[in-house]
Amino acid sequence: MKKLLRTLPGFILSAIALWLVLKEVSFDELVNSFQKMDLTYLFLALVVVAINLFSRAFRWQLVLRPIREINLIACFRLTSIGYLVNNLLPFRMGDVAKGTLLKRYNFSMVEGVATVFLERVLDTVLLILLFCGLLMAVDLSIDLPTEIKNAGMLVGIVTFSMLFFLFLFVRHKNFFENKLLILLKRFPSKIVDLGNSLLEKVNTGFVSLKHPGLFCYVFIVSTGIWLVDALVPFFFLKAFGIGLDYKDALVLLILIAISSIVPTAPGMVGVFQYVCVLYLTDLLNIERSVSVSFSLAWNLFLYLFLTCIGILALVRERISFKDVFKTRL
Repeated sequence: MKKLLRTLPGFILSAIALWLVLKEVSFDELVNSFQKMDLTYLFLALVVVAINLFSRAFRWQLVLRPIREINLIACFRLTSIGYLVNNLLPFRMGDVAKGTLLKRYNFSMVEGVATVFLERVLDTVLLILLFCGLLMAVDLSIDLPTEIKNAGMLVGIVTFSMLFFLFLFVRHKNFFENKLLILLKRFPSKIVDLGNSLLEKVNTGFVSLKHPGLFCYVFIVSTGIWLVDALVPFFFLKAFGIGLDYKDALVLLILIAISSIVPTAPGMVGVFQYVCVLYLTDLLNIERSVSVSFSLAWNLFLYLFLTCIGILALVRERISFKDVFKTRL
């Protein structure tokens, strides 16, 4: 019952967002838009998603390398399982599951989750940089509202501060250990030992920050991942005959990625469609039925593909759903 209550706000938010999107569009309009869809572009989008999934697995392998070697196939399977769990559970629990399952490869759960957290921070920093670069250097089809720019700036300040703190945490480990000892000195020795152990494992999870060359390589790979990933919405725009170019697809991808911070139902259903319609219809004046159809098709495409790949990864890793959902640290 408690778990249901914790996830209920996300489902309510998704339901409200989906209702706002669909309330002004008839079923016949949606069917008509889907009938005009050019399926050739779906194959191209499928290729891009597959390449990007392997690219994300490769990046994770790079982040894990200073801790312990792990093969790319294992990283690919666990990454796929993470996406599967995100499609089945709210609050991006797939990120936790992905890190937790690393214990199968002799990593601690804390180390695994720390590396995934580092990936998310890097992604957010990179998205903000891309977003700011587009605003300053590219002539967008529309001048984004001040609210969106301010929200992006706020997220940017928070994530840059977080990344800076992680650098300090890794570089000045002894300082943080001493502060922890001061905080825990009144507690039993078992609590102190547990705190030191957790701090050590978290620090190990962020150890790639100690290697400037590796960190720059990871950042370059991450940039390529997002720039290539923007081809997916671009191909879907083409499939629905929406006359926008690559930079608009990239802005839309960035907005959706940043909105994933908001707690929603699994697969970002509702919020995903709301962001698409907000950008395409409210800002770019694309016909609402076309924007809604585009958002539903793109979201469903990702959901089905990533779910299928995730299930196959579960089978290959010989992991049960019960094991996957054990995401406690």
